[in-house]
Amino acid sequence: GASLAAAWNQRRLNKEIYNTIAGLTLTAAPSYLLTVPAGTYWVTVDGPAWRVGSHKIGLSNNAGTSVFVQGTPEYSGVMAVSTNRSQLSSVVAVAAVAAPASWTLWHYTELANADAKALGYPCHLGATVERYGRITIVRLI
Repeated sequence: GASLAAAWNQRRLNKEIYNTIAGLTLTAAPSYLLTVPAGTYWVTVDGPAWRVGSHKIGLSNNAGTSVFVQGTPEYSGVMAVSTNRSQLSSVVAVAAVAAPASWTLWHYTELANADAKALGYPCHLGATVERYGRITIVRLI
């Protein structure tokens, strides 16, 4: 999707691939909430951006824009002459959750890009599903 300038843009979590954590749920539009039960988790997150200048991915708690874990700072270029590829921001963290919590995935972008490819440049390889934001959660305790 498109991105706003100097803002955290909410990324859409809309597909659960594999889930063995009892109580972990994904709520689709319009909230795109990932609800995790109490526990300690190894969390990896990544997502691409294209022609938005500097950017980084992050997770927030309780559907707010207060991001509690931020990813690597990356630079994706700003013009057609500078780059025609996405850059991936990622984060690896351990998250201790005392009570069930709802998380949302965000992506901070320095510059606005109205193009639908700003938060994920499609590869158009036949009938494959395009995935742009990804979260992997492993329960530790």
